[in-house]
Amino acid sequence: MVQLAWLGTILIYFDALAHDDGILTVFGFVQVHLFEFKTGYKSMWYVIHATDRDESLVARKEARSEHLARLKELLAQGRLLVAGPMPNIDSEDPGPEGFSGSTIIAEFDSLDDARQWAGEDPYVAAGVYENVDVRPFIKVLP
Repeated sequence: MVQLAWLGTILIYFDALAHDDGILTVFGFVQVHLFEFKTGYKSMWYVIHATDRDESLVARKEARSEHLARLKELLAQGRLLVAGPMPNIDSEDPGPEGFSGSTIIAEFDSLDDARQWAGEDPYVAAGVYENVDVRPFIKVLP
């Protein structure tokens, strides 16, 4: 994660100078804000592995748009590595067989923050998930 730190402001004042030949040189005013990007800001990847309850497909479908909206926020912030459901059968569209759960790998400031975020998932509120496990993850490849 990148943190933006404000360092200060530089103010530069300009003036006007009249020349003997009638030419006027005008100087302006400039204000510059200085910022520093801190890339050493501590954050880490976390795996959120959730297991669906039996017969949760209808609730999953109803809460899906809210669930995806939260994931899209992480994606827009550059904090989402991967996310997706795990089908109960070997198919991209399992139909009525449904899903066994979901896996999300995302960046958070701490394990507590990752657990809090996972606990606020619309699938939790809708009763889709039976269990949610959050663990630190170290990305090695690619």
